[in-house]
Amino acid sequence: MLDRIFVEPLEYDTADDLQWVKTIGDAIRRIGTVLRLKRNRISLIVPGHLTLTKYIKVPHVDDAKRARIIQFEAKQNIPYALEEVVWDYQIVHDDGIDFEVALCAIKLEIIRALLAECRAAGFEPEVIEPSCMAQVNAFRFCLPEARQSTLLINIGARSSNLVFLREDRYLIRNITLAGTSVSQAMADELAQGISEAERAKLEIVRGGGKTTLPESNLLAFDNARQSFVTRLAHEITRSIANYRRQTGAENPTRVLLTGAAAGVPELASMLGEKLRIGVELYQPLRGVPFGSGAVEGEIVAQAHLLGETVGAALRLYDRGLALFDLLPEAVRKSRAFRRQEPFYLASAALVIGALAIPILVNTAVLASYREKLANLDAQATPLRRYSAEIAQTQERIERIRNQIEGIKGLVETKSNWITFFTDLQSRLMRVEDVWLEKLQVLRPQGPGGQTSALAGSLFAGLAAQNAEKAAAAAATAPLRLTLSGRLLDKNNPLSKVSQESQNRVTTLLTSFVESKFIVKLENERFDNSQPGILKFEFILVVDPQRPL
Repeated sequence: MLDRIFVEPLEYDTADDLQWVKTIGDAIRRIGTVLRLKRNRISLIVPGHLTLTKYIKVPHVDDAKRARIIQFEAKQNIPYALEEVVWDYQIVHDDGIDFEVALCAIKLEIIRALLAECRAAGFEPEVIEPSCMAQVNAFRFCLPEARQSTLLINIGARSSNLVFLREDRYLIRNITLAGTSVSQAMADELAQGISEAERAKLEIVRGGGKTTLPESNLLAFDNARQSFVTRLAHEITRSIANYRRQTGAENPTRVLLTGAAAGVPELASMLGEKLRIGVELYQPLRGVPFGSGAVEGEIVAQAHLLGETVGAALRLYDRGLALFDLLPEAVRKSRAFRRQEPFYLASAALVIGALAIPILVNTAVLASYREKLANLDAQATPLRRYSAEIAQTQERIERIRNQIEGIKGLVETKSNWITFFTDLQSRLMRVEDVWLEKLQVLRPQGPGGQTSALAGSLFAGLAAQNAEKAAAAAATAPLRLTLSGRLLDKNNPLSKVSQESQNRVTTLLTSFVESKFIVKLENERFDNSQPGILKFEFILVVDPQRPL
């Protein structure tokens, strides 16, 4: 239910993201003061130009391996170290062969600055989500019957989101073409500052094209609008082609327009002429009831700004298709603990109360128990000697058992190497045009710096005690194999790294991880300095349950 709406315009240097954060903090403080909000649930929506959205495909594997593969793909697709960003993912589609996964990431520096500004204003955000994902959730809520291919265009101030929706699938593309593009074009034509051009643009838009500004301003606005529509139509056409190639879907049968720039006069009709398809204004408040404090005239005037707001409200209650959260993991864990803290305190109070009565009762009989304990201790003295002898015998039995297990492991290892090499060769042949140059065994170090391989300890005639220590060390530390080789890209002999090479090496690494002998893959390194050949090197960690 929508009860009240409050819009606070932002004025800041669009080239400085941290200044945007500071401006957001000031706006939240003003809204909290005017509306007298305290300790309310708050959700933050970050604009598209601050987030990175990528789509990847991962093979069908179990949940644990899938998470590792997605993390590997995130490392390849996010142009920052994962420690420098906050990222989240969600499975968008499952065709029975691959999972289509959406990745969203934002710089950790920006998120920390946002959290600091909100806390200084007296608010603690519960969710931080990308604006494009909020639009996805709002669309499915407002138009649940829309199952055909639809394009939702959300034009913001610094960037625009192109949201493709079909049934329960979605694909997002963010483009750096938005309201400031019109202002910049007007500033260039009128030879004035961007702020002055922005004010002139807003006056023309709010007046529906009628204004007392000079004719030169109207002409500059019209030229800037025509140029903006032409460039936007070109970007949309390219995006539709990419959308059809990725999803196999048909052309969108419906185009909806929303966002801050959706109020530009005749923008929808001009864009429809360029695209040769009808463009409608999106109604994001369809199906949203109004509360007693709502002023319908204000809401209708600002409706084109509220699409993300509806989606954010849904996300607070875990409703929607795209459930992304860009809060840092440490913040989420700390908040979960604070929510459960009252239950922990209440449980502790109940435990203390329950124990208090038995403690008082037991104090009265404690003296008699001590006397009985002294008598029993005197009787147990001769039995302690037998207990020590039993413990020594058990230690000898355990040493013999460890030696037997070591010999058993050696017998199993002989056949495991042959099976492992056969498995390795089959995976290389599956990828084709790839070969290994080096395979080096990195065994864990035993006592005294000697190799803990059990075969060396037993069959070189070492003492049984040394063999036991070596076997124990080998059991606690897994075996590692260093593999290096090259992949030939015969279809792109002059390219250093083609998309085909990347796909094949990803398939190869995924295949190694799926081997029953391997638990994980470490330290991947690649060298693309030689055209047509991609060098690679990585470490395979062997499953201790299948020793080599």
